[in-house]
Amino acid sequence: MSNRFSVTVLGAALAVLTMTSAACTASAGSAEPDRDDAARIIKSSPEFSKANFEIPVTAGEFCRGTDEQVFEPVQFLPPRAGGLEVGNGVVFGLIEVDWRQVSHEDMRAGTAPKPCVDYYNDLMSKGVGGSFTFHASKHFYWKVTVTPKGRAVGLTDSGGVAKLGSREVLKVTGLSPNSDGTILVEFRSYMELTPQAKAAGFAPFGAGEGRPATVSLRRYDDGWRIVPGTMKVS
Repeated sequence: MSNRFSVTVLGAALAVLTMTSAACTASAGSAEPDRDDAARIIKSSPEFSKANFEIPVTAGEFCRGTDEQVFEPVQFLPPRAGGLEVGNGVVFGLIEVDWRQVSHEDMRAGTAPKPCVDYYNDLMSKGVGGSFTFHASKHFYWKVTVTPKGRAVGLTDSGGVAKLGSREVLKVTGLSPNSDGTILVEFRSYMELTPQAKAAGFAPFGAGEGRPATVSLRRYDDGWRIVPGTMKVS
């Protein structure tokens, strides 16, 4: 009796294991993903995590040159000019920006703010020449200060990366095959705020019904994965 029972249990366990293994293989390999599968694939992809709300910010005092007309600070917000990251920091209230144009004469005389005088001296040490065009028509002194709200989400006097939250998949709303064998996934996402961001008063992004997004999936030999470059998250 005891031996027969053990054999029966072992046989049933092996049958369940075999069925489970077959199901996993079908889900990961040959079978097309359903909505739950698609949601798991999206959540686990590095491309989706790149949409996390992590904002790089550079704070401190700087001297920058530009050939463009400047009317307001928001029109001269890098991040591309000189590596200064301030654009999103202003939008989210992480930093405050004070700026003013400085003349070449003040930079020569040493009466401009120290970062601009240092910039002038550095160029002179490299043999720029007497005309001192700076390779730019205008120069600006910038003072970028981290706000209490910015400090609450991890910024220091010199800036850093403000971590506000992570993207999450609310639900997959549709799957449709493309002519090239890929599958277009329509889904809705939202931002899950960090506890620090919640305490600092940041508003949740995409709360409720979420924000629309799409991505394409392609079947590979080891299962379905996101097609690089197809993620569109609003």
